[in-house]
Amino acid sequence: MTPVPPIGSAYPPLPPSVATLQTKFGDYTPCIQQNIHQANCFVSDGAWDSPNLGSIQMEQQIASWVHCPPDTVSTFQIANGQDRTFVCSRTEAGWFPR
Repeated sequence: MTPVPPIGSAYPPLPPSVATLQTKFGDYTPCIQQNIHQANCFVSDGAWDSPNLGSIQMEQQIASWVHCPPDTVSTFQIANGQDRTFVCSRTEAGWFPR
């Protein structure tokens, strides 16, 4: 018997963005509302192991604004049905494409 390929993706869909979001690294609501890079809303907490503005500027712009564990890598199904790998921003404010 020939195996039947699975239909659809084995991965969850990319979470939809929230309208407002705050983390210990700032209030990201203005960045969400203006569709601008997370570096524009980043505030350092001053801890020795915290991200700095330069490291946040090197990230791609967040595609899904949701609280997530920093530097986590995950695969999601995106709008066109394709699977894509995303990384959670060091700001903890959302997922950007890898």
